[in-house]
Amino acid sequence: MNEQRYNLAELTRRMNNIVRAGTITELGALPGRARVQLAPELTTAFLPWLTSRAGTDVTWWAPEIGEQVIVLSPSGDLAAGYILPSLYSDALPAWSDNPDISGTHWADGATDEYDRDIHKRTITLPDDGEITITVGQTSVKANADTAIITVGDTLITATADDITLDAPTIKLGTGTLKDVARKGDAVDPNTHKIIEGSAIVSAA
Repeated sequence: MNEQRYNLAELTRRMNNIVRAGTITELGALPGRARVQLAPELTTAFLPWLTSRAGTDVTWWAPEIGEQVIVLSPSGDLAAGYILPSLYSDALPAWSDNPDISGTHWADGATDEYDRDIHKRTITLPDDGEITITVGQTSVKANADTAIITVGDTLITATADDITLDAPTIKLGTGTLKDVARKGDAVDPNTHKIIEGSAIVSAA
């Protein structure tokens, strides 16, 4: 009888542990593992958390302390469980109630949002942030003060006060101003050639 009671209690315990909600309490020294507090006196060992891809294409996004998650233990053994991030909570609620908007808000104030209803994507960084996009020999870098476009040996730098263009060859379209390379140059209206250099252009 005692054995039957034990087996029933053990079976009940395992069933209750198959799916448990808790909060992250600690990230492990081994990447991809964390501990989850399931009850005031019950914290798991370091368990692996699930990610969207873990093959030759791989993603990485660590959960945070205090984040609410689910621990899935197929056998009911918490030591063999997996962490499934994440659940909204009163402490960390959803930042939108619009089903047409998807995206991410980071703790430092950065946001990346896409509104499928109006086909608009908005990326915002903090004042001291910087964004860089690189494709081969082309890169675009921007921060709060400067935007820099690099294409091979061509460099375009823009600030609130001026634009600097450094390139082996400079062309301004194919029309009447095609030979104008500097702001303020005087052009002959008949030949469309520069007849006087701009006084606001320095040698530097």
